[in-house]
Amino acid sequence: MRLLLALAAVLLLPTAAEAAGPKITWPEQRTYAPGEKLTVKVVSSKPVQVSLVRQSERGKVLRTIARRTLRRGTFSARLPQPGRYSLRVGSRHRDFKVGRACPTPAGDRAELRLGAAAVRAGETLAAEVVNTSRGCVMGGAGYLFERLQPDGSWARVPTNLVFVAVGLPIQAGKSQAKPVPIPADFVPGSYRLRDTVFGAKGRIDLTAPFEVVG
Repeated sequence: MRLLLALAAVLLLPTAAEAAGPKITWPEQRTYAPGEKLTVKVVSSKPVQVSLVRQSERGKVLRTIARRTLRRGTFSARLPQPGRYSLRVGSRHRDFKVGRACPTPAGDRAELRLGAAAVRAGETLAAEVVNTSRGCVMGGAGYLFERLQPDGSWARVPTNLVFVAVGLPIQAGKSQAKPVPIPADFVPGSYRLRDTVFGAKGRIDLTAPFEVVG
């Protein structure tokens, strides 16, 4: 009797794969433009429901954009308009922000320009992202710092900066101003500011070097 109970208990226990849940490859976490597509890859031991929903700013579901049940494969859905969305796979989810659309075709060139070549720690460095293409590009609020290493490579400098995920369209020939506070604990040396915009062909990485002086 005890043997039968033990065997039943083992059979009822979930396998390691089931306990771990589905393996999910999420799309890139960034601000998207209307019309862009979200694609998630799922590998699961059993069928799982995948859906894209529109949410309010407080996270309340407003409507379902697309839904599908699958075990292995990909789920894709387009983001129809600016707002907040949630991509859900079973009990797990990721939230995504859709910014305003560029009213003109997206461009593919931009520059990051600084107002000074040198700055002291604790001061603010004037910066701007300039759209040098003939179409619109999508910028954002974030940026990061990198410092020149002795071997000539660049290493990211950790900071406690937090940015709002928002899409900011930059029209052809226009710029987005970015006042950049330099952390007070930066030691003198060679640094560069790194930013990102998105054009017709995807991500465009921008950098601009500067010196922190004593």
